[in-house]
Amino acid sequence: MADAYLKSLQLDGVEVFSSGTVAQSFIDTNVPVSPLALDVIAKDGRGVFAKHTRHQLLKDDLREDDITVCVNQRVADDFTSIHMKLPKNVIIWDVADIDEPGRIPKKPEDYDRLFHDIYYEITTNVDELVKSFQN
Repeated sequence: MADAYLKSLQLDGVEVFSSGTVAQSFIDTNVPVSPLALDVIAKDGRGVFAKHTRHQLLKDDLREDDITVCVNQRVADDFTSIHMKLPKNVIIWDVADIDEPGRIPKKPEDYDRLFHDIYYEITTNVDELVKSFQN
């Protein structure tokens, strides 16, 4: 969601790459990317920027001059589980993902609302990040 939104802003000199610290562990159990997440992005008019597959973060994906964003502390902690050290330019947000504490659906119809909430928090954080670099 964050990568689609940031890509849609089409900022000069900004390259966006998204991957997961534990994406590989979900390859067999999940659809490539949640259709509900893709639907939320599409409803915002940014569907063309959404990726439809997961990518496992690899050491070669990180460069020293990159800014790495972790959507929450859990993701930052996952770096150690894949034997990687957090990069020096890391930003850690506080956005709970679906099925994490604070975002556990109690009934099927909760998923749509929760994905919208996640998208709102992500877009707010992206907007703040972009503003911080423009100042």
